Amino acid sequence: MGNYKDTIIGIFMSLLTDALDRIETWLVSHQPEFALSLAPGLTRQEIDAIVENFPYRLPEELYEFYGWHNGCQYGYIVPKFDNFFSLQEALKWYADFLNWGFDWNPHWLPILDFNGDYRYAVVTGEDSAPVWYIDPEGCIEEIRWDSLTDLMLATAECYETGAYYFDDEGYIEADEQKVAEIQRKYNYRGREKSTTNDSYNPKPPTVASEVDLSHPNALEELIQALQAAPLSPDAGILQAMAANTLDNLANLGLANQVGAEPLVIGLQNILYDNAGHALAAKKLGELGDIRAVEPLLQVLSHPSSKVRTNAIESLVKLGDSRAVETLIQCLQDSDFFCASRRSMGAG
Repeated sequence: MGNYKDTIIGIFMSLLTDALDRIETWLVSHQPEFALSLAPGLTRQEIDAIVENFPYRLPEELYEFYGWHNGCQYGYIVPKFDNFFSLQEALKWYADFLNWGFDWNPHWLPILDFNGDYRYAVVTGEDSAPVWYIDPEGCIEEIRWDSLTDLMLATAECYETGAYYFDDEGYIEADEQKVAEIQRKYNYRGREKSTTNDSYNPKPPTVASEVDLSHPNALEELIQALQAAPLSPDAGILQAMAANTLDNLANLGLANQVGAEPLVIGLQNILYDNAGHALAAKKLGELGDIRAVEPLLQVLSHPSSKVRTNAIESLVKLGDSRAVETLIQCLQDSDFFCASRRSMGAG
């Protein structure tokens, strides 16, 4: 019986290794700077030493995962998750989430993350090791994959079939219908996005989200949306929660700790822009009307870094000479989101 189980585990693990290697091959061809920033893998002995004081047993998939590469300096292996944590970073974030008083299950070990906003975590210390998706802002906690192998097999196939692709500006995009079909093939368990609505967003609706770019009054409506108040009472609740969490972090002396910046910035963006100003700035660029230049220049001092970033990107799209000097100054800025988006867009 033991030999049969070992054989099954071996086949299962070889599928994970194969999927990870396929992802790396794709990165080497299409995002070589990301592939080069992958850290060397760890030996089993090194992993055991790192997790010596961790309270739960790691599943075999995590040994395989961190034996492949121990994190990534920058870039992603799964789109929309731009932090591939090293094992050491994963343990640090695990401790932070527990210490900060979040509703964090102590069996969850975070491995992939997007700027502190949402993340994938693998269950430790139990017979099965599903992958959970945790999005505090969107109030979502759900099992999305039965295993890390399923997640990586789906990701590899999405890369190889063009379900993930680059737009004209070098940003990674998704053909939502193809992605959904591939994810179902690998037993995706999360709630699916509508493939007929590319603007799907789990956040409360905003003025900007209601604007149809084909409407004759779209420009005026989007300019108004740049200063609009939230539509939904849920938005005010989220803002209050963000303000309370920021206060707690400051009172505990955690806001300025190393590694806290992505979380703090994410909370500030909720606090300062739950009315869709960032979406309005983005859609003004998509509209392509140069009359949007002046309103976009005016919001470059917006307290939300996401609004400022979207305004910068829209001004670049519009290509008007009035914005050149301001854009040069912004490109020299050390703003976290501007820097991260520039690095993700390279290639």
